[in-house]
Amino acid sequence: MELEKLQNELLRKIGRNVLNFQQLEALLKASIVRSQVQGDPRDLKSILAQRERSFSTQTMGNLVGEHVRLIYGEPKGTSTPSVPEDIPWISYSFKFKTEESFVVQRSSALAKIVEERNKLIHQLLPGFDYSSAEACETMIKFLDEQNAFLASEYAYVKQVCEAMIDLGEEAILELRKQLLGKRE
Repeated sequence: MELEKLQNELLRKIGRNVLNFQQLEALLKASIVRSQVQGDPRDLKSILAQRERSFSTQTMGNLVGEHVRLIYGEPKGTSTPSVPEDIPWISYSFKFKTEESFVVQRSSALAKIVEERNKLIHQLLPGFDYSSAEACETMIKFLDEQNAFLASEYAYVKQVCEAMIDLGEEAILELRKQLLGKRE
């Protein structure tokens, strides 16, 4: 393959991987923000907006740690903050209860994603010799392997988010059923 075609293919694959890292980061943020919510139901939109702001600037490493802690960590006590009795309160938490070995495996896999992202962005790209066909071919192979691992981790985090959505939808449907049943 001629050098210009190799360079274009390389740039396309760099872009693909960077975009896929960003999409995974967005899923991690969504899972963190929505995994634990509590407060006055009238304030839930602002509570979620505040949580989104607080995680919007976190590094990917921090997001991975928070995701593992919130989704797979040991449940904290079920106590709620002290609120006046005349204020409605809602509390929602989504967690997987699983073996410690699974938590370690998930944590390691996500830590590897952070390592791979940092390797690409901070180590491999700066100073890369785009004028070498051999270097381009080697990097293309690396990017394809990296993307395969990234895709499998993305799929798993996406399943977690879909489970959160499914459970939330079921809860809403049940609540509507209960509320409508009481009106009749």
